[in-house]
Amino acid sequence: MKRILPILLALVLLTSLMLSCEKKPGAEGLYTLKSIDGAPLEEQFAPLLDEGMSMEDLLSLFGLSSLEEYFTIDLKADGTIAVSVAGEDSTTGTWKQEGDKITAVMDEGDPIVMTWNGSELSFVEDGQNYVFIKK
Repeated sequence: MKRILPILLALVLLTSLMLSCEKKPGAEGLYTLKSIDGAPLEEQFAPLLDEGMSMEDLLSLFGLSSLEEYFTIDLKADGTIAVSVAGEDSTTGTWKQEGDKITAVMDEGDPIVMTWNGSELSFVEDGQNYVFIKK
């Protein structure tokens, strides 16, 4: 009995260590713009569509195949970030994650702190709340 107890304790410690080291899904991945100030992206372009422009013309104007490609954030596993607006790479930088906070340091400009909830990134820039959804 004296030998079984230490072996059981060692197994419990080893199991808890293995579970704590288990890789949890991180924030890395491609995100597309879901909304600005709570309004879906389609509503952001509504004035252009109301003036007679078709969705196909709008997409063609920006060289996109879908509206969700308009504004993307790519958090890469190597710690780099690429932001694309209207289908063009507009800026790059680095990012790091601490809990539910993502800090992006762009090549130009101040760091941006985003909140990550497991499937969405959100941040406020120039008074507007941006929400991106993971693809």
